[in-house]
Amino acid sequence: MCSERSLLYAHLSACVAGDPQILKIAAPARPGHSPVNLLFAAVNYLLLNGLEHPLRDFYPMLDGTGDPAHSFQPFADFCQTFSDEITDLVATRSVQTNDVGRSALLLPGFYHASRAFGQQQLHLIEVGCSAGLHLLFDHYSYQYINPDSSVQHVGSESSVALQTTITSEDNLPNLGSMPVIAGRTGIDVEPVDVNDEDAVRWVESLIWADDVQRIERFRSAIAYAQQHPPMLITGDGIAALPDALSSVGVGALPCVFHSHAIYIMDDAWRKQFHETIAALGRQRDLAHLSLEWLGDDSGPQLVLSLHRDGTIERLHLADCQQHGRWLRWMGSDSN
Repeated sequence: MCSERSLLYAHLSACVAGDPQILKIAAPARPGHSPVNLLFAAVNYLLLNGLEHPLRDFYPMLDGTGDPAHSFQPFADFCQTFSDEITDLVATRSVQTNDVGRSALLLPGFYHASRAFGQQQLHLIEVGCSAGLHLLFDHYSYQYINPDSSVQHVGSESSVALQTTITSEDNLPNLGSMPVIAGRTGIDVEPVDVNDEDAVRWVESLIWADDVQRIERFRSAIAYAQQHPPMLITGDGIAALPDALSSVGVGALPCVFHSHAIYIMDDAWRKQFHETIAALGRQRDLAHLSLEWLGDDSGPQLVLSLHRDGTIERLHLADCQQHGRWLRWMGSDSN
């Protein structure tokens, strides 16, 4: 997958795998956080902070145009030169991405949730929210390219423009007007303050250095969030959820959602998380939207669970591919 999307990281990954010295630098990563992701992010972070080194010439995020095939020698030299700084970052930082492109995958799920309850307003509660960029999904613009080449435009003009291709046999159903959002709450053990320059730079550093389009999208979304920061709560997704739900007014439908967040948790945590949502769903109606790649799934699955009148209806909406491209639209078939 890396070779299909990033020539730079494909080449560096293959070389790093055979270099014991660089692997040692990446070794102090905390459990649950990919050492390789942290290594690449630490290098990006230091370069974004202004360190001068020939490696910059190979990083498109810094306007570098060097051939990726010749990038490893300067990369290895950078890692050895700044090994203390890199090791400290790897040991203390988290893998915490906030790919705004996933909003294009989540949007049809939000539509289904609102329509299932009679176009009810949604109060969004995101678990594993990072900087909370998905909580602002209704302020982005979307293009969905159907199999018949028709294009469905959703949302008003925005500096955050997302494009998605539908690869199923059928067109994506007409989404109509944007769901009305009554409130927005994010939960994360380490929420990212969008007005904290250093925290934002670290999240940006986790984006692959040659994925310029994604970096530009991220920067645009951050700029909007800085003017309209969502409410973010520091806490565990299980422990904080009941209080977050209790703050939702009776006129709004709580919509708990997460994307590429709970996959890093162990089976026991995920089991308790789903049991907590089920228990809360017996107390009041709510929607639970999941975009995760779990277990033996062939890719990310978009699944919507409707908790209504004490019952649960589970809808497998789509099989997805990373970075905003549908593999197959399933519609509202129950699963």
